Amino acid sequence: MTPEENKQIAELMRSEKERARGYADYFGWSINRDLEEMNVVKQLAIGLEKDNKLFFSNIQARGRPNDPPDCEAVIGNNERIAIEVTELVDGNAIRAFKAGATYEWAEWDKKKFLSSIEEAITSKDSRFPMLKGAPYPGGYIVVIYTDEPDLNQ
Repeated sequence: MTPEENKQIAELMRSEKERARGYADYFGWSINRDLEEMNVVKQLAIGLEKDNKLFFSNIQARGRPNDPPDCEAVIGNNERIAIEVTELVDGNAIRAFKAGATYEWAEWDKKKFLSSIEEAITSKDSRFPMLKGAPYPGGYIVVIYTDEPDLNQ
């Protein structure tokens, strides 16, 4: 690599560090949200494949401004499916962490968990009529992921 390329890489790394939220960000990739969503779907596929339950293939990121959906894939009968990706994370915990508060994990009781899941599904459901590239005869899937440190099973 040239010194200029090294300098550009170092600048990208500094920029990413500054934009990182620092809380529940295992999947975080603030430089490229499309890449983050695609990697979440790929991790889901890896897990499903290990359990012999993988039902889709050929995952493609739609990318801005071609979303929704965030990704699309193909199911067994060669029908396209739309995949929307959303994160389950406590916004107050992120704000507290960024404000320099003592590192406190968000508390998740059953009520908070269920209402957050309902909110995420409702939000993604409202995007269904706006899907680009439709029709998706294979269906519409919402993938909810999290890296909340204290969200127990």
